[in-house]
Amino acid sequence: MKLIGISQRIDYLKDRKETRESIDQKLNKLLVKCNLTPLPIPNIFYNKKIKDKGYGNLKKWVTRTKIKGIILSGGNDIGLNKQRDNTEYFLIKYVKTKKLPLLGICRGMQIIAKSEGVSLKKITKHKKTYHKIYGKISGVVNSYHNLSIKKCPNNYIILAKTKDENIEAIKHKHYPIEGWMWHPERNKNFNKRDINKIKKIFRK
Repeated sequence: MKLIGISQRIDYLKDRKETRESIDQKLNKLLVKCNLTPLPIPNIFYNKKIKDKGYGNLKKWVTRTKIKGIILSGGNDIGLNKQRDNTEYFLIKYVKTKKLPLLGICRGMQIIAKSEGVSLKKITKHKKTYHKIYGKISGVVNSYHNLSIKKCPNNYIILAKTKDENIEAIKHKHYPIEGWMWHPERNKNFNKRDINKIKKIFRK
């Protein structure tokens, strides 16, 4: 099974005085369901004092693991932790250099857009609910966000929108990069549409 790197959320536990990285187990189970092997990507490697703009050790780690693709997971708003933000900005650049597939989930799609200079906007009625999407990807999706991208980034196309015209999925015109605002791992028993799409994204 192909090895797929997954970015991790960062949370500080005050009662334990611990900073923890984590991935929802359901996301790991989804990847296994898609015949892929998940590998957590640590956020600890970013250090602005290191050459290569702080990404030297992270670049070495990603190269040595020989991962065949990357998923930018959800959770944590952008800006809450620069260490995670910088890790994911690097990963987006890295997959372009290596022409590796990447899927951004919720926050992951947002940071893809941010890396292209697109800002976010606040929206309503999109948190803890389900709604329909329309476009090249259609159907019903879950929704756990109160921020959306303001516009489609340059060199990307829109794959799906909601009835209120918010962008729900994007795809790069030249690289195998996609972003989804819904969480495929949070659907009970998973969704065949999402499983087939994930298999297609990481098939190369």
